[in-house]
Amino acid sequence: MKNIIIIAILGFACLSKLKAEEITPLWKSNYDSWDVDFSPNGELLAIGMGDSWGNAGYFCYIVDPFTGEVLHQLKNKYPRVTEVVFSPDGKELTTYSKGAFYFWNTETWELTDSLIFTQETHPGWDNYETRYSHNGEYLIVASGETGLCVINRSTFETKFRDDNEIYHVAKSGIQYKSGVEFVSTSYDDKYIMASILPLDEVIIYDFETLEQVKKYEYVYRGEFNPKKDEYLIQNMVELPQHEIKFYSNVDFFDFEHNKINSFYKFNSTSIYTYLDSGNDLVTYHGTQFVTLIDLNNMDNYIVFNDIRGGYCKINQYSMMVIPNVRVFDLSNYLGIENAGSNPFILSPNPANNQINISYTFESPAEYNINISDVTGNNLGVIDSGYGSGEYLFQYNCEQLPIGTYFITLSINGDNITKQIQIMR
Repeated sequence: MKNIIIIAILGFACLSKLKAEEITPLWKSNYDSWDVDFSPNGELLAIGMGDSWGNAGYFCYIVDPFTGEVLHQLKNKYPRVTEVVFSPDGKELTTYSKGAFYFWNTETWELTDSLIFTQETHPGWDNYETRYSHNGEYLIVASGETGLCVINRSTFETKFRDDNEIYHVAKSGIQYKSGVEFVSTSYDDKYIMASILPLDEVIIYDFETLEQVKKYEYVYRGEFNPKKDEYLIQNMVELPQHEIKFYSNVDFFDFEHNKINSFYKFNSTSIYTYLDSGNDLVTYHGTQFVTLIDLNNMDNYIVFNDIRGGYCKINQYSMMVIPNVRVFDLSNYLGIENAGSNPFILSPNPANNQINISYTFESPAEYNINISDVTGNNLGVIDSGYGSGEYLFQYNCEQLPIGTYFITLSINGDNITKQIQIMR
């Protein structure tokens, strides 16, 4: 894979001054990776290895997302670690390979438990995607053959809901069984959503009973907003003359299933997913480009061209991973909303003992700048007053422990929040 990155910036007038060459990976590697996940606090990155590296394919690597340093190597019984997912509290990491789930303590990195699905106990078992429920008590699994699977993490009691059907491939005459490829849970764990391919259906279930609540047909996938009563559904666009299906447009619904918004901007195959904040959306378009979308104003979006790899994950601290692994710091591109069109800039990022805070006031206004930690605790006021024109403040942060923090600029009731990393 070539590591040449060309980034074009659209929308967000306040970002127009940034040049493409300023946006470079924090680090990159040639890992043959299969899946990645960030810890909830953003300080760890788990990488499930592929199977073309021989023995390396048995491992899940735990790395520092800011430097790429390998901190731990977790060996699975089988090669190709296709799923890695942290629990919501960050105390556990689940890895999956060839019918076996492994559970690791993230303090000691010892293997604490395992769950093995055999062809005798679970015929046709094939795992496509695994997620924890938001309360951490269940694993929600998308299975290619078995359907939707809900596993009680404490007891391993397993419930299945199989709405898959036999479908017929006209050209070959071969029959296949459809499968659940994507799963999502509502933030309050009341509902589960399953995307069933290639039937092109999305079904919403009651979490406790697994009874159907809502069904969408001729759609690609769906996902719940992680913070509020909202979910998205991706539509299908078919070009019969080319025997091609595109899934580029997305509609947004409330929990009463009323359509509340739409985003129709691209004509290429895309996958849309919410960021952890619930305020931003990321879409990656096959091997073509990645887009960040401000859900509070969907006319604001940034397109990053030629970020190759076809797959990415973004956490709430604005880091992006695209296997073969490259990590980007996107903190200057997210959270730019309200408070006018001027950029709120924190530099350097990561910082050591001093943070330079800059902003340009379009008109005189009262302001307040606060800092908080990853748990949401307000650590105090950095500065406040009445500002106009160019503003620059140098904040001495040497008293802060190493970690991730959030700095919020409030102007006339509007807020802009940026993430800052302290490293020494």
